[in-house]
Amino acid sequence: MNFFASSQTASDNSTPEPTGLPSTNSSTRSTKLKNGESQVKATWDTRNTEVFITLCVGEMTAGNRPGSHFNRIGWENLVKKFAAITNRNYTKVQLKNKWDSLKKEWSQWKSLLRGETGLGWNQERGTVDATDEWWIRKIQKSYSTMLLLMGRVLILLVLSFKDCIGAIDGTHIKATLPKELQIPYIGRKGIPTQNIMVACDFDMCFTFVLPGWEGSAHDTHIFYDTIKNPAKKFPMPPPSKYYLVDAGYPNIPGFLAPYKSQKYHLPDFNCAALYNNQYEIFNHMHSSLRSVIERSFGCWKEKFYTITDMPINVRWEDQVALVGATMAIHNFIRKVDRLDEDFLEFENKNDFDADDDGEHRDNDNTNGPALVTDHGMDKLRDDICTSISFARIGIQI
Repeated sequence: MNFFASSQTASDNSTPEPTGLPSTNSSTRSTKLKNGESQVKATWDTRNTEVFITLCVGEMTAGNRPGSHFNRIGWENLVKKFAAITNRNYTKVQLKNKWDSLKKEWSQWKSLLRGETGLGWNQERGTVDATDEWWIRKIQKSYSTMLLLMGRVLILLVLSFKDCIGAIDGTHIKATLPKELQIPYIGRKGIPTQNIMVACDFDMCFTFVLPGWEGSAHDTHIFYDTIKNPAKKFPMPPPSKYYLVDAGYPNIPGFLAPYKSQKYHLPDFNCAALYNNQYEIFNHMHSSLRSVIERSFGCWKEKFYTITDMPINVRWEDQVALVGATMAIHNFIRKVDRLDEDFLEFENKNDFDADDDGEHRDNDNTNGPALVTDHGMDKLRDDICTSISFARIGIQI
């Protein structure tokens, strides 16, 4: 994996080894119970949910659910067996909350399918196998149906952007510098920052990082400098593959940008009732997929929170080196602990903006270098847009 890259520094081109790492925030989150003991925060992934459902079925078969609820023995067995299998010591209350949530979802499915015939179950998509017209009719009647449909939408995203290998973006962290060196590092945030160009995959792992750029440097300038300079060792995508980038980057081979002058940021769609055209549908799906890099930034900054408020006694060279070092640790944690609580928290924060300072950048390239375009990538974007247009899906996501 071509992860580490050369960096820009305030003094020279060398990057010394860091003298230390910032504290992590990866300790298990817990709350205090009345008896003084700690209660682990319940997090539910697919595996934990499947284990819980299987155990519930077992207790029902054993006769420990005489009515609508499990009896005392049933709950005791569920708590004990769930902890033994998952190594997660959840309380009866936490398991009951999950039970109630699953019952509510099951009721939604029953309501959705009541009186319907001729429907099947699509195992690949994880939802009801029905026509688009059927889903439109159901969505018009119930918002909860839209939530049940999301598995189907995710499949559409994967198929439409099947050649995408990840996302690229820049992020800023506070820089601590002597006053005489601060001015080039003061950008739109109004404080000295280093601008970091990063690529990630869809597992929230960083695959490239270039730290150390001045906070006033435009993302587009950093991008061009990086991909044109072999010394930066940027992992260019294979032929026909591409990264997702925002409107501050060019739409050229290997890099797919959204349509300009259209809604793009996820909060814009949360507030809107309808799409105005097919380009907004494309931009919404593009933004939804590209949000993986924002969530990766958020998880990284949460886990290594000291990196976002650098102490004044850390040398600039070490500030730059710490970015790559902590991102490497971030990747290691992701590979060895699929139940890490920071990752579980940010996996589903699809509208998260790691650099949100109260407003989103416009969907254009204001104040940036002139962008070139490529007719081949424009055609690819149009082809994907056509495949996910209103005629194809007919739904409000």
